[in-house]
Amino acid sequence: MHNAKYLWVLVPLFLFTPTRGNAAPLTPADEAALRLADDVAKSVESLRGWRFKVPVKKGMYSEAELRGFIEKRLVEEYPETELRDNEAFLRTIGALPESTSLRQTLIDVLMSQIGGFYDPPTKTFYMVKREGTDYGQLMDRILIAHELTHALDDQQVSLDSLMAARDRSQDGEFVVGALVEGSATEVMTRYVTQAQFSGDLKPDDLTSLMKSEEDRSRVFFEAPRYFQSLLANYTCGMFFLLEGNLSALLGGTSTVNAGQNFLKAVHDPPRSSEQILHPDKYWDSAKRDEPVLVVEDSARKLWASAGYRIIHENTAGELLAGILTTPPDQKLDPMAAGLPTYWTNAAAEGWGGDRFFLLESGKGASRAVWITLWDTPKDREEFASTYKTVLGKQLVAFPIGVRETAFLYGFTDEESTVLGKKLSDLRFTHAGGPWDPKASR
Repeated sequence: MHNAKYLWVLVPLFLFTPTRGNAAPLTPADEAALRLADDVAKSVESLRGWRFKVPVKKGMYSEAELRGFIEKRLVEEYPETELRDNEAFLRTIGALPESTSLRQTLIDVLMSQIGGFYDPPTKTFYMVKREGTDYGQLMDRILIAHELTHALDDQQVSLDSLMAARDRSQDGEFVVGALVEGSATEVMTRYVTQAQFSGDLKPDDLTSLMKSEEDRSRVFFEAPRYFQSLLANYTCGMFFLLEGNLSALLGGTSTVNAGQNFLKAVHDPPRSSEQILHPDKYWDSAKRDEPVLVVEDSARKLWASAGYRIIHENTAGELLAGILTTPPDQKLDPMAAGLPTYWTNAAAEGWGGDRFFLLESGKGASRAVWITLWDTPKDREEFASTYKTVLGKQLVAFPIGVRETAFLYGFTDEESTVLGKKLSDLRFTHAGGPWDPKASR
């Protein structure tokens, strides 16, 4: 269902704990809409093969209430300093335009897209009532199927605990979002397929919905590609849990069980967006590809020896590398975005690992270094060349060994030369052992 983005949140909104406050009483129409959840819950149980241990609480939110708690919870979940550092990271590497506010654009995108959400802290499913908008009972059911899958998953494994344990880098956030949203999207997609086979859902229904939502979705379509990639949580996450086998959605002889795979992946989480985008690099033990990691102590010592201290670290991952090597004026293609191949490209594939360091010294403006590691020398050169072209401005890059490149931002020529000579002191690990960037793979 390629236009699913019109109905539900594009990021894991279970991050936010709503505060109902002095809400208006539910109308009979509100109560009728929420009662649909009782019937849909039975279908979700059947599709997933699990039973709800306890009934899921239900509630309704207005648009004004929704905006209020999003703004409040964004501040609580991402304090100003953390959000500022993340914004600096994204802006430095070229994923966020200078004129774009990370916080405000995220709020605007969420407000334009949310149809409902499940909140683990309160164990409650909320529908969002938009004035003048009526999706119709069938579309409400599809939305509910997605969100109740979150509730069912939460009764099997604690989504709160999963979120608390996540790696808060860009890559780590995507991995957790892909697991949670991919699971719900898989059940929802099979729910839609059943509705199509039964004749309850006709092609014209989806076409009409897309047309009616075009204006409200303009914020999402016009946002930088970084924000549009939130959709990848859903599509790539589902593809990952199906082990790359979309035919498993139709049943038949497939032995893939997305629900069981969700449980396995929660207890042994993927380590990178590369593994999400290329499921065989996780599920096939012979092909499992763990990321290369920078030894933190070697990095701290190196930067300190050059007169800098680390004020922020992050990992971009293959997904963000794919965004950085895609022309920024390329329009979102909702149909193609349903496959992982849309979210990566030849320049980003072959990603082996990366680590970004925002640095500070007594010399004023901050500097940054982005260490990128690749499977082969060809992969390294292909990314560096494409990245420089898409970025469209001068970029200082120091190759190290045959599979690593350090991109330097904000340094003077003299500072770059001095630091470049020290970069060979960095150390790396891979799958628990040392990794040598000078060695061929």
